[in-house]
Order: sequence, then C-alpha cells, then structure tokens
Amino acid sequence: MQLNIVKKLEVIKSFFTLCLASPLPTERDRKEKYKFSLTKLSLFISAGSLFMIFSFGTVFAQTPNVPVPSQDLLIIFKEKPNTRSLLNLSGKLAPDKGKLKGGVPNSSIVVYEVSTDARTAAEHVRSDPNVKIVLPMPKVYAQKTTNDPFFTDQWTLEATNVGGSSQTAWDLVPDLNATSGIKVAVIDTGIDRTHPDLAGKIADSDWVTCDYNHTPQCYEDSNGIDDNGHGTHIAGLLGATPDNTIGIAGVGWGTKILSIKALKADGSGSLMDVFLAAAYALDHGVKVINLSLGATESSLGPDGIAATQLAIDDIWNQGGLMIVAAGNCGNGSDPGCGGVNPRMYPGASNHVLSVGAVTTTGSSASYSERGNWVTVVAPGGSCLSTSEQSNCILSTWSASGATCPVSASPSGYCYEQGTSMASPQVAGIAALMLAKNPNLTNAQILQIIESTSIPSIAQGASQFGMVDAKAALTSVEIPQNSPTPLPSLTSFPTPTDFFASPTVVPTTTGLVCTHSCPLHEKGDANCDGVINASDSDTWYRQFGTVVPANTVPSGNFECTEGDSTSTTIDLIDFEVWRRNTVQYVP
Repeated sequence: MQLNIVKKLEVIKSFFTLCLASPLPTERDRKEKYKFSLTKLSLFISAGSLFMIFSFGTVFAQTPNVPVPSQDLLIIFKEKPNTRSLLNLSGKLAPDKGKLKGGVPNSSIVVYEVSTDARTAAEHVRSDPNVKIVLPMPKVYAQKTTNDPFFTDQWTLEATNVGGSSQTAWDLVPDLNATSGIKVAVIDTGIDRTHPDLAGKIADSDWVTCDYNHTPQCYEDSNGIDDNGHGTHIAGLLGATPDNTIGIAGVGWGTKILSIKALKADGSGSLMDVFLAAAYALDHGVKVINLSLGATESSLGPDGIAATQLAIDDIWNQGGLMIVAAGNCGNGSDPGCGGVNPRMYPGASNHVLSVGAVTTTGSSASYSERGNWVTVVAPGGSCLSTSEQSNCILSTWSASGATCPVSASPSGYCYEQGTSMASPQVAGIAALMLAKNPNLTNAQILQIIESTSIPSIAQGASQFGMVDAKAALTSVEIPQNSPTPLPSLTSFPTPTDFFASPTVVPTTTGLVCTHSCPLHEKGDANCDGVINASDSDTWYRQFGTVVPANTVPSGNFECTEGDSTSTTIDLIDFEVWRRNTVQYVP
C-alpha cells in the first residue's frame, strides 16, 4: 500500500503559540488563522550550499560557510514528541516567544519560530534532556553551472549504455511502455510542464509546491512555474519524451515525473521544504527521488549533518532511494565552496546514491566532488569555451526561467554542465530497472547500480566508477508474477506519538460537536469541572479521530458543526487545553 505519512493533519494555520499568557482565539480566529496542514515530511535534510544542480554563472551556489541564522529552529527530539516534551520545550522557549510551526509526522522533527536570534534561542533548549539536535533552519541551494557552451549530440546516452547503435539498456526492458507506469520525483525549482518535450509527463496533480509557511504545506500549485530553469533541465535528462521528432530523449523513456518545487527562483530553499517534498513523494507512491541540491560540510556543521542523516535514514527505512548530485566544489573555484573538494550533504550521507560527474573522455570533471563517499559517476559535461560545445549537456529549459547562459542554445533548450546533470541520468536508469521489475527494493536498486558500474573509468573519483545502464538492466531479473506497475512502499505501523498520522474516518453524519458540560470548550474532557492532565491524556488517546456528540470523555474542544476540518481531534484541541489547564508548569 502507498505510504501515507500525513493524511491532512488539520491544525493551526500559521503556528499556534505555546506561551501560557497568549489569549485563546475565537472560533472565527481559529478558522481564519489557526489551521495548517502538517504535511508529510519525514525526509532528508540538506542545507547550506550543496550540489551543483544548476543555475546561472558559477560552478557552485555562492553560499557562505557560516549560514545566516534564520528565525526558525529545527529541533529533533530523542524520541517522537508527546504532550509533556512539547510543553517543556515551549516553556524553555517562552523568553524567545517560541511558536510551534509544524513537524514531520511519524518523526521526531519539529520547527519553532522564535522572535529572538535563532542561535540564542537554540541555547535555551540545548540542555533539554528530550532534545537531540537543535539548530537554526539551514537552507539548501541548487547546484550552479557555468556559462559554458555546447554539444550537438546526446553523447551521454552512449557513454552510459542507455541508448545507441548497439544493444543497450533500452533494448533490455521487455516493454518500454511499462516505463509510463513508473514515476520519479524531482525536488527542485519546479518544472515547465508546458514544454513540448515534456508533454504528458506531469499530471496536474503532480505539479506540487512545498512551503512550510503555506497552508497546506505541500499543495497542487497551478502557479508553481519553474522561474529558474534548473528543474526543467533536470526533468528533460530524466524524462524528455522520446521518439516524438523534437528535442531530446530522456533516459527514463516513458517515465512520469512528480514535480515538487522546493527551491525559489534564485535556487535556494529551506531544509524543511526539502523534508516536506521528500515525504510528499513517498506518500504518493514514489520510490526514486532526484536531488540536485545540498550544502557544504562547513555550512551545515555537525548538528546539521547529523540531522540530515536522521532524515535520510527515515526515507530509506520507508523504501525510498535518494539519488543525489555529489556537488561542484571539486576545484573549490566558487567562494561558496569554502575550500577544495569539501564533502557535500546529503551526497556524503549514508543511504543515498551520490553521483559525481565525468567528461566526454571519461575523466573526472574538474568541478566535481571526488572521493570514496561518492557512489558512482555519470556524464556531467565540461566545456570551457564555445569551441567545446559538443562537451556540454543539452536539455529542456523553462520558458519562465532565467535566460539560458549559453546564448547559442536552441529555443526551449539549454547547454549546461555539472553534477546536477549527472544525477537525473542515474535516476532514469533506476526507473528503467523498476519498469523491468517493479518489485525491486531500494537496497536492490542501489546494490545493482554499484556492482555493475565500471571501476576503471575515472578511478578515484568515486567508490564504484562509471554507471553502466546496460549491465544494470542485465542484472535485473524479470519477476515471475505480473507485478503492479508502481511498487508499494511499506508504511509505518500505526504510531502512538504526538505527530502520528490521524485515523482515517468516514465522512461524519449527524452531530459531533455538541458539548456535554460547561467547561468542555475550555479543555475539560471528562467533565469533572477541572482542566488537568487527565484531560490531556484523553486528547492524546483520541488524537486523529472523530467522536460522536456528547461523548464523555472527549478531547474535541474546538468544534463547529458542519465544518469537517474541526470535527477531527487535532492540535488545535491540545492548544485549547494547554491555555486553560491549571497544571501547566513551564
């Protein structure tokens, strides 16, 4: 069954204040201001200035080594948070006017907004015995590419044995039409779905934006254009429509794309939005996720790296495989690199497939990260002048994006170079493998790609060498039984933690909101005339459910008949209790 990390967890709209003195909102205020969706997010965390996913001029996104503090705190508990741990944390953040903005369901990750300097606020909770990691919200950056020209053929297809004159990976997929049943997520600057070479590749419901300051945090977005160009370039390499007499052919042949915009027009984005995007992909049945973004080791720091790994482990444990650009600081030419060949994250994290870049000659590209933490290499291009146009990589470009840096590029396309261009080719190979056998697990895909790569190409640049699509497809066995086109992902067992996914209930009929005693609207669940811990225990047990009218005890403290968003017991009800309880001690 499909992973369902969050099923519309309707809660406070912007963020609800866990400060004892804050006034209780009216029902109108609640509906207008205190409702937001804790959209799925259990994913990975990468920040700072990581991979070379594209952009305008230089090889790497210019990101300072020491990130500017945000006003949001990323907090990871040692265990999944509950009522007590959240109350304790809110008390410690009271001097900073801390506001809980959201969290990653089925995880230990939450986000607080603070009115003071985020680093100062972090020190106020660092000693909390329930807190494992706290840090100002890191940012992620698209990998920038150079202004270098062109190439006239897709030399990358033959270099990776995807397509060409002799038998290749495409020939080893028994039914190439089966690729249309596979979907790969591209978390980036968005994708221009109106591009003729991407026609039919992105459904209306698969054009999504993730923004943790929005309600809901991940949503279908008809205005979610690619205002940069990088995401559209990645999408073309992965899934441009083949055999249509125009443009280029994507590695994944008929593979569909889930476009999730998590980066802004300048190629930057918050770590939380990447978390949300990855979790959204998993929740919608996607196993392979392409990430051409990230941050340097120095910009993340030890806490950021640890948090990144925790998030990636969560994705891996749920069946997802993140294919990540290794980064473009191999020669340290960009000031944002902070040095030569630094480790980049999440590329250097465990449980990812990290991809470096090679040139037309099979040598490691000068800009590419290299080392045994890079899993494999794939074509990324390397062109230093217009006379070397054939060494660059051509792909689709957004009509709403920045001007393509190579003026001689065909209309609607752009020549680029970088590890950002390498990773989607590997993601396309993974899609071909799933088309041949949809039952493959993330561990099997990773192991096959590693074991079939060519170690003699670009030796020392990666652990396993140049990816070989033909060899990988040869190693994939055709299942004996007819599989479902999209492999299912194993979901978590029903959790008992604070941010558990709510129980799915049928549409409610009849009254559910009639209160059974005078103090019920203030948090008296058991109607004993006292608002105390026993009432919060009732709320905790009933969280995510709908209870009939006049049920005693009932944790549904804020409810409007006919408003389906208020009938489920959620975080708003907890906030009602929290503001009225006589037992709260910061």
